[in-house]
Amino acid sequence: MENSTPTLNQGERLKERYEVVRRIGYGTFGSVYEGKDLLQNGARCAIKLESLKAKWMALKYETYVLNKMQGQKHILKLFDFGRENTVRYLVMQLAGKSLSQLRKEAPGQCFGLGTSCQLTIQCIEALKDMHAVGFLHRDVKPGNFAIGNDEANRHTVYIFDFGLAKCYREKSGALKQQRQHCSFRGTVRYASPNVHQGKDQGRQDDLWSIFYMLIEFHNGTLPWRSLEDKDNIGNLKLTIPPDELLKNFPEELKQFYYQLKELTCDKDPQYEAYIEILRTIMRNNNIPLDQPFDWESNV
Repeated sequence: MENSTPTLNQGERLKERYEVVRRIGYGTFGSVYEGKDLLQNGARCAIKLESLKAKWMALKYETYVLNKMQGQKHILKLFDFGRENTVRYLVMQLAGKSLSQLRKEAPGQCFGLGTSCQLTIQCIEALKDMHAVGFLHRDVKPGNFAIGNDEANRHTVYIFDFGLAKCYREKSGALKQQRQHCSFRGTVRYASPNVHQGKDQGRQDDLWSIFYMLIEFHNGTLPWRSLEDKDNIGNLKLTIPPDELLKNFPEELKQFYYQLKELTCDKDPQYEAYIEILRTIMRNNNIPLDQPFDWESNV
């Protein structure tokens, strides 16, 4: 195994309990595998690895955040965490395809209005629960959401990858004081205008990222998709007219946009109001709130 990015081969085991089936992801700090729990009749699971020599113990911190959120609808179950030889490992519920992968596999690489709204509603619910526990995600993007992996949860969207998560409240429950001149955290394509301006992140910044995800779900792209410079992307996000940003969307979505524009770190987001806007859009377009996802209809 390498010190910086440890790997396991198919058939290798951790603790003589978790057997690697295949690698399903790879990142800066390590790899993610599909595995099976030999003490649970081969039940499938996800295994994340990190070198014990890693300067920033991202996996240990991610486990801490994940543990704090256990029991919530949109959070994957934590099964095990520990260390063996030169690696730190996390074993958790195996998710299905990410929302990024599902969109790219869709016809035209976009979803219909109904599926776009349905997915966004669940993403907002996931953030509401995460924020209620006291954490910001700070890297909200389609690749960090996935649907369930089996029949029982195939209609549930899960949020994951908490390596950049941050507690935004003091132990007293009060909001932490906002920092000045913060370094960029997150993914440029989905980052909020505030993040581009170097401002400290709050709950509204996670929600801006969800809003951009919704636009990409339905349009298949974002207006700044062809830009490479981070500052140019930030300038476009600050100056683009809502009519251009929200083309192909019903007029009602502007309510969501303007409510986000008014939201600041010290204001509590009105999650249910945002969800109701999306439900209203569905009702006004004669879309059942429980209609099958696009990829189910295309089977």
